Amino acid sequence: DYQWTDASAPAPPIRYRLRQINLDGTSQYLDPLVVDNASAVVPAPTPSVFAMSQNYPNPFNPATVISYQVPKSSPVALIVFDILGREVRTLVNQEQPAGRYTITFDASNLASGVYFYRMQAAGFVQTRRLLLLR
Repeated sequence: DYQWTDASAPAPPIRYRLRQINLDGTSQYLDPLVVDNASAVVPAPTPSVFAMSQNYPNPFNPATVISYQVPKSSPVALIVFDILGREVRTLVNQEQPAGRYTITFDASNLASGVYFYRMQAAGFVQTRRLLLLR
């Protein structure tokens, strides 16, 4: 989700174009947004697929952010495991409506090392690795 206040905006209608720059250096331009009211709020589009992003920052100490998206109302489980496959923490375990979500994982009480986080929702399963450095 993005939020921005343009203090020097000209009179409406105003056109904005967002450029997304990925961690690997690639970028893409999103479709232009037209704001025809100075206080207009443009709703974010509903995601079309289940997805879970790589945590950021990675490596991290002591906290990191995990983002994911849900295209339809579904039970969602987001669980962190240690290198031996033992469950360390359940971050999410509930029905969630369609949308984009972010959650902060605070590992201040865990030892340095490699951990994994897995998202399960309506037949979707994805696992990613994260690295806690002290």
